Amino acid sequence: MKTLSALLLAWPLLALAAPGAGFSSATEDETESWSRVEPALAEAIVDHEEMREQVDELIKEHGLKQDYRQFFVARPIRLSRQHNGYWFVRPGSAPYYPAFYGAHAFMHWITQGERVIYAGSSDAFSILPGSSHGLFDIEEAQCRVDRCYLVRLRYDGRRYVEAECTLRDLSSGKSGPCQ
Repeated sequence: MKTLSALLLAWPLLALAAPGAGFSSATEDETESWSRVEPALAEAIVDHEEMREQVDELIKEHGLKQDYRQFFVARPIRLSRQHNGYWFVRPGSAPYYPAFYGAHAFMHWITQGERVIYAGSSDAFSILPGSSHGLFDIEEAQCRVDRCYLVRLRYDGRRYVEAECTLRDLSSGKSGPCQ
């Protein structure tokens, strides 16, 4: 039953991936084969999100060792045609810790070294084929019941900013601008 529920939740998200997208990740994705992050990066993420106190409480509550990297996994991503060294970081799929999730969204970060380039929380994340200022565009999907808000973000030379929002009605298949 859990597998069926996960499939039904993920199905609309699978249809959202843009053609040619180089990487995507969704809330329900398994991460067992992903790499654990380095300790300094785990510290940087916890500090970036200003959640050190919350994560420390989680560690204490579950009797875990004081090591933030146990919560985060990463995959190398191609975010630029010219440069490597970018990583997509997210909470591991197991064990599940609610501090890093919403109702069905998951927190995620794009990093280079210990620097957080982008921080988001959504149902699905994709790297798109278009680019701005040397970095590929990205897309966040926020889905509720029968509709998804697809937000395309472009790099402006300093950070990712919203460029476009499309509302997709999953029951009719129609799309239009967000309002």
